[in-house]
Amino acid sequence: MANAPAAAVQPDATVLAMVAASHGSPFYVADTGRLRANMSALLASFRSYYPRTSVGYSYKTNYLPAFIRLAHDLGAYSEVVSRVELDLAMALGIPGSKIIFNGPVKTAPDLELALHAGARVNIDSLAEARLVAEIARDARTDFSVGVRCNLGRLTPRSRFGVDLDAADGQAVVKTLDACPNVQIVGLHCHYSGDRSAPRYQDRMRQMAHLHASVLGGRPLDFLNIGGGFSSRMSHELAAQFPTPPSSFADYAASVGGQMAEAYGAEGPMLILEPGMGVLADTMTLVTRVQAVKRLQDRSLAVVDGSVFNVKPLRGSVNLPITVMPASSSSDASVAGMVDVVGHTCMEIDVLHTGYAGTIAEGDWVIVENVGAYSNVLNAPFIRGTPAIVELRGDEVRLLRRGSTLSDLLANYSVDA
Repeated sequence: MANAPAAAVQPDATVLAMVAASHGSPFYVADTGRLRANMSALLASFRSYYPRTSVGYSYKTNYLPAFIRLAHDLGAYSEVVSRVELDLAMALGIPGSKIIFNGPVKTAPDLELALHAGARVNIDSLAEARLVAEIARDARTDFSVGVRCNLGRLTPRSRFGVDLDAADGQAVVKTLDACPNVQIVGLHCHYSGDRSAPRYQDRMRQMAHLHASVLGGRPLDFLNIGGGFSSRMSHELAAQFPTPPSSFADYAASVGGQMAEAYGAEGPMLILEPGMGVLADTMTLVTRVQAVKRLQDRSLAVVDGSVFNVKPLRGSVNLPITVMPASSSSDASVAGMVDVVGHTCMEIDVLHTGYAGTIAEGDWVIVENVGAYSNVLNAPFIRGTPAIVELRGDEVRLLRRGSTLSDLLANYSVDA
């Protein structure tokens, strides 16, 4: 089962009110210490089975520079999937040798920049292989690339990567091998459907098989199993899944154990790309109750945040919340099974259903486990995007300011 993280220390209502007065409500609270602990725990689990294990920080999961820089300081690669993310990594001073460039759409200029910078580029299609060959033809340097595998027999509906057992996949290998200054040095895969540890073992076994059967066992620098791992989570959250989520130890035994069996202690580097796995519990949303009401058989607490701040992918899980009474209590309250609903004009804007307790106007609602995708997919819908802060005791560190009207208008031609 997914390891339950240590309980976060909740700031008191006075601190929350101080942050809101300076930066607006709602706001996110980021926890760099939690990210450090998650990455350390994941690596320790895997390295106990396969010492040559490294991590790539998934940019698409959370663009927060404070998180990116911390991950880099911990030795992680920067895993990017677009030119924008590649440029972001470079702007933050990440060297090309510490960048993994994935994704299904890479233009010739994108590939040229990444290859000459020394990034680990994983080829997703025959078209990309041909672009690499064209770039290599005019280059006076050697390039090392990986190939993203589509493990069709295990996940038949994936649209990513190449099937190395099929004609297109074999054409990718031939195209790259025909370039004297291009070397295939790794295999990559990533699946986000079935997150159970046994499925990862199947994928790792298939990757090792493709290495031997299609690539002839040639020396490789890395095998990259991608991400999609379950995060560490509270028992309340874990109980909502039909089967117990796998823990870091479960994944390590399945994947790390399979690597050790296939390659011994000195095989290729095993690379993990956890996004949600290490980021989900690194942020909370703090939002304030603006009104309470009873409608038919429902008790509602209306907050100034929205479901788009906490579940932009509209998942079905009911994220855990903590209700913190305001410093000065209000007589207006609802009790029983309370639904926490958001500020937008949409019926789907429900942040939490069935809170068992009392919620009053002015109270603070802290929504947990919003560190994955909430930041990157949080559009300025109706009220703008919230600020992100980190709290260190009574000290408030601003990591991103909330958006303003100027931000909203910046990309529009107002006079057109």
